[in-house]
Amino acid sequence: MSRDWRRCGLVAIALTAISASSMSATSVIAKSFRSLAVEADAIFAGTVDDVRSYRRDDGRIWTRVRFGDLRWVAGDGGDEKELHFAGGRIGDRAELVGGMPQFAVGQRVVLFVRDIASASPIVGFHQGCFGLRPSPAGETVVTLDQRPVLGIDGDELLTGEVAESGGLGLDDFAEIVAGLRR
Repeated sequence: MSRDWRRCGLVAIALTAISASSMSATSVIAKSFRSLAVEADAIFAGTVDDVRSYRRDDGRIWTRVRFGDLRWVAGDGGDEKELHFAGGRIGDRAELVGGMPQFAVGQRVVLFVRDIASASPIVGFHQGCFGLRPSPAGETVVTLDQRPVLGIDGDELLTGEVAESGGLGLDDFAEIVAGLRR
């Protein structure tokens, strides 16, 4: 009987090793705000105009996001920008990528992007993605978890508590980014 238990144990270990070798994970290294600004090939504020998932030739699902109403903080890509992200949903099939920003039509964002083939064209996978919220002074820049961006201390981003208003407006944010890129 102990031989059967050993055999079961060996089978379990082998199955674990096989399943672990077929899984993959994404590790994201934290970047300073200065790194986000310097590494970006382009930085823009825009409105999400369209979000569509599609199947690539390799069978994987990707999502195309089209942005309009652009304001270029760095770079100049015209009136529209289209980015492609790994994952998405087609019918009842979904391929989700943990930590990937999700976009909705009408959403206002500021993106720091790289012109490279990657699961996410955003610098730092998701770290270079900021939201824009209406405020009395125009639009306020917020982090993905809706914390208002208050400023920069050295290379680091300063954020406040979750709030509907307060924080840096887009013009001030763009000026800080431009200064870091010099």
